[in-house]
Amino acid sequence: GMDGLEVARRLKRDPATRALVVVAVTVMNEGVDRSAAWKVGIDTFLSKPINPEEVKIKVSELLEAAAEHRRSEINHKAILSATFSGFWVSDRDGRFLEVDDTYLNLIGYGREEFLKLNVKDFEAHEDPEAFARHMQKIVETGSGIFETRHRKSDGSLIDVEASVNYFNFAGGRFYAYLRDITERKQAEAALKQS
Repeated sequence: GMDGLEVARRLKRDPATRALVVVAVTVMNEGVDRSAAWKVGIDTFLSKPINPEEVKIKVSELLEAAAEHRRSEINHKAILSATFSGFWVSDRDGRFLEVDDTYLNLIGYGREEFLKLNVKDFEAHEDPEAFARHMQKIVETGSGIFETRHRKSDGSLIDVEASVNYFNFAGGRFYAYLRDITERKQAEAALKQS
């Protein structure tokens, strides 16, 4: 069977259950590796024996945090809808968690199809090892701005300028703002040839 960490890991990786709150119930003196639990997405801990007042407090805290997250998410989406850049969020392994319509239109994918893919499926400039090193550098520094190429659904390539920020929560998240610079790159190439 699966242990609790594996159950939490699977729940947090599945888009259908990712938003569920996962509470670990442990014995007070049990040697639980809490850092491993946080990394797989466990949201909080309760110690046995269960104290009903503690449960009420934890549930209230989690509900308030969820409401604040929802308010923040609405504000975030309003800001993104006003920008001309594409945007996506991925987890530390490159699995997409969120994407805006601008980026979907740019690369020609539908939302459901896109969210089943990985950042590595689009990267056309760096080989897998270079890409992994690049992402690790962003993890270490917290951000990066660079030019790269992405593969569209029809196989054609576009040049993009990417501004990526990394935040170490919920297992790690990359937030990427992407701007199509294909026309600029083509104009630069034409100038060099003339």
